[in-house]
Amino acid sequence: MDNQQNNLSTANSGVIFPTRQSRKGVKRQWKDLPPDPLAEGFEEHTAHYIVGKTSITWAGLAIGAIFSRSKSGKALHVKLDAGHAICLDTGEQIEVAPKHRPILQVWKVTSINTTTT
Repeated sequence: MDNQQNNLSTANSGVIFPTRQSRKGVKRQWKDLPPDPLAEGFEEHTAHYIVGKTSITWAGLAIGAIFSRSKSGKALHVKLDAGHAICLDTGEQIEVAPKHRPILQVWKVTSINTTTT
């Protein structure tokens, strides 16, 4: 065994790689999703928000910031990472190309108030 390990380490420049077994014929096991905590008992709340008067660039938005792609502020989005956002109204995901990130203008939500009824 020691001789075999020496041969592997010299053949791979000192790095030993584990061998992969074939998955052919092995049935996939899928994990069940946990129940959605918002599926039952969801309460709708009215929100009033203010969109900034001047636009900022996409790169200037922090991750998790709420913004609008238009000056009117009709559809709100949340920035997920450096290149992705999701619309809060429709759930549609958008992707911003790297060349557009420094120049894309968006309007940041500066204030948001929710009221319960």
